[in-house]
Formats: sequence, structure tokens, C-alpha cells
Amino acid sequence: MYLTKIFFFIFINIFFVFSKFQIRIMKTAIINCLPQYKQHHIVLLEKNNDVYSIDFTPIEDNQRLTKLLLGKNVKATIRIRYIKNSTLHEEEKIIKTIWNKTLEQNESQELTTSIYNSIKDEEIKDFIHELLQWKLDKYQTMNLYTRNCQHFSRYAEQKFHTYIE
Repeated sequence: MYLTKIFFFIFINIFFVFSKFQIRIMKTAIINCLPQYKQHHIVLLEKNNDVYSIDFTPIEDNQRLTKLLLGKNVKATIRIRYIKNSTLHEEEKIIKTIWNKTLEQNESQELTTSIYNSIKDEEIKDFIHELLQWKLDKYQTMNLYTRNCQHFSRYAEQKFHTYIE
């Protein structure tokens, strides 16, 4: 009887716990010239040694930093990037993959769409779909004080906690 309970407990945990993905919020630099000022939050999802990074970021604009500091709304987007054969804690590898080259806005959006469409794991894809709904609210704008990457990462954590329950 006792052995049956142990076996059942192990089976349930292996089947349900290991099938789920993990989430982590990684803090990175906002500006490359100030790498120690890590205020940009990136949501990382990992399953089967594959990591997806999702972040909310302003669309490139010469005046975006000034506008943000003045409390104005700027156009923003959600980016998705894929890091193969990685874990949530390989920060250098993740950062190099995410920022290995500068992309124009249309190229970045095309890459995000391509990565999203290529996700085979339904659990990850469904969760990322939930995160993408956040951008539909507030007309896809960012505000340094009321709607930024840290708000997005909190939204992701809340969704994750309701998702796994």
C-alpha cells in the first residue's frame, strides 16, 4: 500500500511537473553603455532545453528616450526570440543571441512572427499567445511610468501562476 502511494506520487510528478515549462524574469541593461544598470526585464520560458525570450520594448525612434523620460507614450512591441539548447540561467548566451545584431523594426517583427509560427510545443505557444494579448491593450504603446517592460513581466508572472493552477 505504501509503495503504491510512492509510485503514484512519483508518476504524477514526472508526468505533470516535468511536462510544464519554467519561467524566469531576467534583468538586463536598458542602454548598452550602462550595463550595470539592469532595469529592462525579459521573460524567459524554458522547456526541453529550449528557451524563448519575450520582452516589451519601444520601437526604434530617435526621440524615444526623451519622450519616455518626459512621461509620454511611445510605440512599442513585444519581441520573441529563440535560444536553442539553453537553460534559463545561461545569461551570456541568451543576451548574445537576443542582441547579436541590430534589426530594423520590420525585420524584428518578421522574426518574432516567424519564431511564434514555428513553435511546435502547444503549451509554450498557448502561453506566448496569452502574453501577446497584452500588446493589444493600450494601442501597443509604452510609457516609462505606467506601462513598461517591468509591468509586462509582472503580467507574465501572473499569467504563469494562473496557467499552472
